[in-house]
Amino acid sequence: DGGFMLYGNIVDPNDIIADPGAAGYGGFAGRSNILLTRTDAEGNELWSRQFGDQNNIITSAGIETSDGGFLILASILRFPDPGDDVYLLKVDKDGNRVWDHTWEEGSLGAYDLIGTSDGNYLIAGSYIPMDGAEQPKADFLFIKVDPEGNEIWSNIFGDPDMMDYPQAVIEMPDGGYIAVGDWVKDWSGRYPSAISIAKIDSGGQLLWEDVLEIDSDHTMLRAIIQHTDGSCIILGSKMKMGQFEILLMKANPGFSGAY
Repeated sequence: DGGFMLYGNIVDPNDIIADPGAAGYGGFAGRSNILLTRTDAEGNELWSRQFGDQNNIITSAGIETSDGGFLILASILRFPDPGDDVYLLKVDKDGNRVWDHTWEEGSLGAYDLIGTSDGNYLIAGSYIPMDGAEQPKADFLFIKVDPEGNEIWSNIFGDPDMMDYPQAVIEMPDGGYIAVGDWVKDWSGRYPSAISIAKIDSGGQLLWEDVLEIDSDHTMLRAIIQHTDGSCIILGSKMKMGQFEILLMKANPGFSGAY
């Protein structure tokens, strides 16, 4: 209808529950909940809804569904305790809760959500095992769900010595998916940052994974799209000498090189 949906967060500054410098918190010290705002084509608010109650939730993605409702992807943060969760919420066209699902195994992060050509949905996130390791490493996590949020398949993979996890994903014409994300030693930011890029098939099996080296101390990736020539365009930010710059990268099929 030409209107817009905004998927975001609302933070209670008087309910201090987190270290704002902790990874994944975006500088928020107060409790964060999901905020949805629906507008008309001129930007006038039609309705606004909040979800979360006592949970501390950071919204990461949202899309419209085929029935006119909306899907919202978020992370439930347990700081200072370990074990963050992935949370998927479905609301109807008026913002009323229809259903929700939570994934709790390990410590999980939610980053991107897309609709797939077969009418289902794909979640891109991160997985850290709760095995007591002193410096546990995050890996790629993909979860495919049906229109009711029921899991169809999930898969986890990654470099065991590095933190590599997807921040954006797209579906390719062959039915597989390509995701891009961080490839770093740890959360500290003291190590040079590279881009991890991976392709999985329609069943979630890894086809290949590569690392794109860039001159950056830290990257923040936000989107990937397919170019008409078959390559992919990656958008994000990179940091050098304490300053962030916009990063726009074109990566060739097979990713034998990028510029």
